Amino acid sequence: MQINKRQLKEWIAALDSGEYKQTKGKLNNKHGYCCLGVACAVLVPKKLLDMDGEFIAYYLPASQSRAPFWLREINKDFYRKTDRTLAQLNDGYGFSFTEIATMLELVYIHKMLD
Repeated sequence: MQINKRQLKEWIAALDSGEYKQTKGKLNNKHGYCCLGVACAVLVPKKLLDMDGEFIAYYLPASQSRAPFWLREINKDFYRKTDRTLAQLNDGYGFSFTEIATMLELVYIHKMLD
């Protein structure tokens, strides 16, 4: 899978920015965004997102047909590299956005795990 590094760095910066409140279970809801929801919000123009009312629809970017291919596949690819999905880090393990951003950097920028 070929990742767009510029887009990945944009997503990492958004996770570290403090602009987004963190939530669990959906890409976003009235409480905030999951880490993958932040990626959709930052990398996919709003008019191209599949929406459920005022919120981004679905649980994973894999269901967002207009998201970049690498983003639709990143949850599975991250699992292949780390034995955990990004959704698990966000929802099950309670990693903060900053911790998830660090993991993304280690795995995809610095290639510490492969």
